[in-house]
This record gives sequence, C-alpha cells and structure tokens, in this order.
Amino acid sequence: MERLVFWPTGQVRDWPTTALERFVAEVDRGMVIRAAAGGRFLTLNDAHTELARRRTGTR
Repeated sequence: MERLVFWPTGQVRDWPTTALERFVAEVDRGMVIRAAAGGRFLTLNDAHTELARRRTGTR
C-alpha cells in the first residue's frame, strides 16, 4: 500500500532538518520517494550533503 507523504518543496537548504532525516531514514528502509527540491528530484546524496553541512555549521 502506498502512503501519501507531503514533503517540503523548494531548495534543500530550506527543508527542516527533521524532514531531511525522515527522507534519509525512509530511503534507507527501501521506500521509493519522489520529492522535489529546487525544481528537481531530491537524491539521497543531496540529503546527506545538506545534513552534513548543517552538522558542521558550514555554508
């Protein structure tokens, strides 16, 4: 059964950290997710990169 989840839209830098963490967790569990971020689909690499940027405090 497919579950409808409303993901944030816009640039990945504008996503709340909790949404990025949930995205990563669901992809790691094998969920197929189509979330748009800044006019293109968000990739797992995009999410990991943004989370790492936030954790290190870099811009």
